[in-house]
Amino acid sequence: EDAPNEAVDYIKKIMPGGFQDLNEGVNKKYYKSGALLMDITIKDKKPVDVAKVYYESGQLQMEMFFENGQSVHSKTYNMNGKLKIDALMKDGESIQSFYDENQKLQLEQFAKGSKVEKIKTYDASGNVTFEGTQEEYKTELQNKLQHDSEKAEKNLMQIMQDGTLSSEDKKELERTLELLKTQKAKVMESLK
Repeated sequence: EDAPNEAVDYIKKIMPGGFQDLNEGVNKKYYKSGALLMDITIKDKKPVDVAKVYYESGQLQMEMFFENGQSVHSKTYNMNGKLKIDALMKDGESIQSFYDENQKLQLEQFAKGSKVEKIKTYDASGNVTFEGTQEEYKTELQNKLQHDSEKAEKNLMQIMQDGTLSSEDKKELERTLELLKTQKAKVMESLK
């Protein structure tokens, strides 16, 4: 099975026919506004070199690097031009690296075919904070969410019981507690 190829999937999303709809040579696609959406070169009905996708503002959104018609590397940027995702694909394997707003590596995902084999997370200093399977990562997230939400609920309950809040503030905290519980339940369900 081929590695997940988000770059190619993205092109197919913005162009339903994918590469088949493109002519040989340089192809440029535009937003309805006239702004450049994408430029890509096709040779022998396959993409070559570098394809670029832009936000409607003109800011670079994605670069896709091709070899033998296959995407081997892609970079995705946020609207401020900062790298969000750097993905390498080769021989059915891929590594995706996810970055925060400060360009610090947050998470790496290693896959064979479409199956994520390993996940690594990092703190702001670059230290590994988690390394394991996707299932272990989900369990880790569930445990962290459970711990953090219990701590928040306990702190809110303590504030409510200390007697210094007005009745309006208590009602607002009660609504906040209910919202926290609802959101926690939704996230826990999504991690199953």
